[in-house]
Amino acid sequence: MKQVSHRTASRHGLSRSHRRCAPCPLRIILALLPALFLPLHAVAEPNGDAGGAARIMKASEVRPGMRGYGLTTFKGGNVQRFDVEVLGVLRGWAPQGRLVLIRMASPVLDETGTVAGMSGSPIYIEDKLLGAVAYGFWFCKVPLAGVTPIEEMLVARDIDREAAPRATGPRKAQYREMLRERSAALLEGLRSGRLSTEEALAQAVSKMAVPLCMQQPFTRGRDEMPEHVRALLPARATLAPLPLPLAVGSIGAGEYHRLAPLLRTGGFFPVQAASGAAEQADALKIEPGVPVGTIWIAGDLDISSMGTLTMVDGGRVLAFGHSMLGSGQSDFPLALGRVQAVVPSVRHSFRLTSAGRVIGRLTQDRDSAIVGRLGEESPMFPCTLTVKGTRHRTFRYRIARYWEMAPLLTFYATAMSAARWEGTGNLMTIRAESRISLKGREEPIVLKNVYATFSPVMPAFELVWMPLEVLTLNPFREVEVAGVEVDLLLQEGMRAARIEAVRAGRREGQPGETIPLWVTLKEFQGGEHVRKVEFQVPLDAQPGTKAQITVCDATSTLMSQLSGDPGLFSPRDFEGLVARIELMPLNTHLYVHGSFVQT
Repeated sequence: MKQVSHRTASRHGLSRSHRRCAPCPLRIILALLPALFLPLHAVAEPNGDAGGAARIMKASEVRPGMRGYGLTTFKGGNVQRFDVEVLGVLRGWAPQGRLVLIRMASPVLDETGTVAGMSGSPIYIEDKLLGAVAYGFWFCKVPLAGVTPIEEMLVARDIDREAAPRATGPRKAQYREMLRERSAALLEGLRSGRLSTEEALAQAVSKMAVPLCMQQPFTRGRDEMPEHVRALLPARATLAPLPLPLAVGSIGAGEYHRLAPLLRTGGFFPVQAASGAAEQADALKIEPGVPVGTIWIAGDLDISSMGTLTMVDGGRVLAFGHSMLGSGQSDFPLALGRVQAVVPSVRHSFRLTSAGRVIGRLTQDRDSAIVGRLGEESPMFPCTLTVKGTRHRTFRYRIARYWEMAPLLTFYATAMSAARWEGTGNLMTIRAESRISLKGREEPIVLKNVYATFSPVMPAFELVWMPLEVLTLNPFREVEVAGVEVDLLLQEGMRAARIEAVRAGRREGQPGETIPLWVTLKEFQGGEHVRKVEFQVPLDAQPGTKAQITVCDATSTLMSQLSGDPGLFSPRDFEGLVARIELMPLNTHLYVHGSFVQT
């Protein structure tokens, strides 16, 4: 017991090879000759230096009834054509201003409707690039889509060309303040009893990121569509950004079904995909219509967000036709992918795509497109988790280091590791330790605690996500996570007790005197026993002072500390911040708090 106070432009635009159903793969040694082969295909810029007419079609030139074709991948890495007819143009569309409505046709699309994962599929009218498939209708089997105009996507490219590296301090400060407000609300819910620990955790996870499918301003209802389009739609159809399938690989079906709810809690669209596509993707060209996306986690768990490549512009590529996370300036590994299958669904058909060869890095995540730079590298850091239980195993991952997502991704990887090995829903006691290493800091940050729980989610939340979030958003200096190591020792049974009663050894005491407190504990599915703790009367206590003494657990003492000292987690320097992180209340301790009133 312990007492604590406490990211060759062509003159002629689209080359013929783009219009073949199955372009022949060109096998090259990219690792040795990247500069010679990366810019394989490009569309001339609207105002480029090559001269001549730009081979794009603006949304203002489009008329209903125009026909053309699109490019996408339905199987493996073979780009296929599908037919397109323009239905109309929506004006006043946020954020682009215009959105072109099209109807698509192909043997696959006629069966499945618009497919999640097609985001970025280029659309050509009169052999001019119009834009990218980016929007679809939920609960609609007719292959209707919304196309983001290419001129709007090129805005994202121009931002990437012109923008100097931007300081992330102000943005982190805004994000930090938002999290602080949300955390305060959750703590109040816990204190008042409105929320259980599990409910508060679920709400916290759901607020870590706001993925594309949750962005409500980018939707339109059926009644807002042109009449001839409305006739094709079911009653509940809503035009919204096509969800980006979050491909989860390297795990079995049972393990996937344990992870998927966590991802859905964050608002994502997880799908199970096979891993090991890197070797198969080596032969793929970097050209419009191929699967492309970003790698979030790699290793014993693979998570990637995959769509379709729209345009190659020299050393840059444009894709998706909408944002991924809406994060603006961003940083993720950019990779080609390989399609395993298209899965029909009444709600929204989707494409199973695995990430393969890394070709560069994502640098812009804008409303109209994502932008990647070919040949550049995006940093990732190692994460190792050792689980000791009925069996022992070590899981190894690499996590994308982008500041806004790294804490969340590390949380997912660590929470899933123990669950996939030992399962969830069983009573267990977990002894957990995390070591967070920072570039430029010699000693790692070490955190330890013990948990009586049904799953390893809470240890991953408290010992991984929370400290990483605080470190990443700290106001003192930029930090680079060098690595995360987590050890979990799982024991069967819930070794926990509840405080039943507290009795003071005596009712009065002198300044400096120690008063014994007898605490009755009721073990989970066990008997009662009594523990003795001590409380010292403050040396400056005045005669007649009344004290209210509280004996509580770690969660309650943390809330009490935050309530009594709002500046507790607002230290004056970085090392002070680290000290506060390491001063985490331990679940194995009883804590004694006293409040005093002078009568």
